Amino acid sequence: HVDSILMLIFKKHIKILICDYKNNEAEILRYLPQITAYGVLFKRCFEQFGLDNLDIGCVGFSTTIAYEFDPFVFRHDLIDTIKKLNKVRKEPLMTKGKKRNLIDSFNDVFFIDI
Repeated sequence: HVDSILMLIFKKHIKILICDYKNNEAEILRYLPQITAYGVLFKRCFEQFGLDNLDIGCVGFSTTIAYEFDPFVFRHDLIDTIKKLNKVRKEPLMTKGKKRNLIDSFNDVFFIDI
C-alpha cells in the first residue's frame, strides 16, 4: 500500500509524490518495483480524468534515507534488470501468488495503454 501522497503546487505545474515507508534501505530497494508500479498506475488514473499535465514522482524512504525517482524512467531499467537476471537463473523470476513470469506482469502494468 502507499503510505502517503504529497501534492506540491508550483506556479506552472503540480507534482504528486507517491511515498512508501520501509524500515531500512534494503527494504526500499527491494520494493522499488512496487513503488514504480504505484507511480505508473496513479499517472494513468489521473490521465483518464484529463489531468495529464501532472508530474508524478515516487519516494521510497526510511528514517535515515530517501530515494526519489521518476517511475517512467525507472520502469525501463527495471525491465532490463529482470531480463538480465532471468538469463543467468535456472528459473525465471515469477510473480508472488499467481506464478506468472515477472516480465509479463510488469509489461501489463507498465506498457499497456488504458
